Amino acid sequence: MNIFIKTKSYLKRYGALNLIRKVTEKASRGFDISEEFACENLTDEELLKQRNYKFLHSPVISIVMPVYNPDDRYFRQTLNSIKNQSYENWQLCIGDAGNNKKNKILEEVFGNDDRVKYLDIPVNYGISGNSNKALELATGGYIGLMDHDDILTSDALFMIVSKLNEGYDIVYTDEDKTDENLNRYFSVYRKPDFNLNLLLSNNYMCHFTVISKKIISEAGNFRSEYDGAQDYDLFLRCIEKTDRIGHVNKVLYHWRTVGGSTSGNPFNKEYAFDAGKRALQDYILRNNIKGVKVAQMEDPGYYRIRCGRKGKLSLSMVVDGTITNDGSDYYLVLDENMKISSSDIDKMLKRAYFTGADIVVPKIIRNGRYEYNGRAYTGNGYTPSLKGKREWYKGQSNLGILNMDVNIVPAKGILIRKKLYDKYINHKGRYICNLKGSFKGVKMVYAPESVISK
Repeated sequence: MNIFIKTKSYLKRYGALNLIRKVTEKASRGFDISEEFACENLTDEELLKQRNYKFLHSPVISIVMPVYNPDDRYFRQTLNSIKNQSYENWQLCIGDAGNNKKNKILEEVFGNDDRVKYLDIPVNYGISGNSNKALELATGGYIGLMDHDDILTSDALFMIVSKLNEGYDIVYTDEDKTDENLNRYFSVYRKPDFNLNLLLSNNYMCHFTVISKKIISEAGNFRSEYDGAQDYDLFLRCIEKTDRIGHVNKVLYHWRTVGGSTSGNPFNKEYAFDAGKRALQDYILRNNIKGVKVAQMEDPGYYRIRCGRKGKLSLSMVVDGTITNDGSDYYLVLDENMKISSSDIDKMLKRAYFTGADIVVPKIIRNGRYEYNGRAYTGNGYTPSLKGKREWYKGQSNLGILNMDVNIVPAKGILIRKKLYDKYINHKGRYICNLKGSFKGVKMVYAPESVISK
């Protein structure tokens, strides 16, 4: 995309100061090469070993791809990335609603491969309608969702099926972006394991996601009223049908950035972000959640569920071990140097009420810089720390400012249930981790709408 047009779009949305901040933060992260892809390009020997591997369960993965006038070169590259999969029990289901039909390119790439199903859609029904037409072609037990110009790594389906063999109904992977010519790979997204509160802030699962066909059918397939956020809407309905949701902590999907795409410039599809907001609102209605509102955040595609209720929850302050009132539901544990407003305390209680969290932790700032931001487990580490960064930094994929379930919280500056406090005060370290020890299974939530300063 023309850099001047993109800059104009950003200026209009953010204003000069926030644009400067955005550029400054991005520059501080450097070029952000996707080291996973650079380092994990599989050898022919490794791919052959995968092709010969016998899974206990080898399901057909039906890749559903709505097609609408993609660039021929990009489309051919996409098809070849599917053809070259080390796991060969797949099916490609294409619904082509474009006026420049791509069936000849399919024949060039795949020949008479009967794993490829093609439907010429004479009328454009929109992204959801076309996706449903392609979905009708699928006979596999699992459905993978793929755009018509993106790229799968050669081991993508192998890694997905490895995870499915652990008993999951939904599996999603890490991803990165690539330029139009597949020369640069950047903006790697190391996603956390399934994280409901993050999903209620942003469609972080996105690419590449594979879902049980049965679950998709039970959820009601794609819905045209949410075009632009149709995958997000589908995910929000599918997670209501199962809690068996797995994550492959490896980049298996390259999202191509082109001029008119959301990956290249998010402002191209403002309607999509409104659809995402409506999908969240519908999730709230379906689940009979009272007293909350969905707000779009400054960056498109990110949302805040604003909590309006705290029930009858009560609070006591604990400052350097001294408890002000021993009869409350939650303790706010501080040291004498920490400051927090009454309105931010109120927001923390409301977040606790909405999420049912055992521990709520706000953004913690020392001298205008982060001391703590929410950190969630990714499968081989944690989402990035912003410690030492300026307080207005948002973090990669806005993780510094999004509500999410977290796995590490600080020892001071937290809201904690009274019944857990006895375990908490015996904790000797600077952080509490709910992946080990007595805190395993404790629900901990990051609430960056509240701020503690030091």
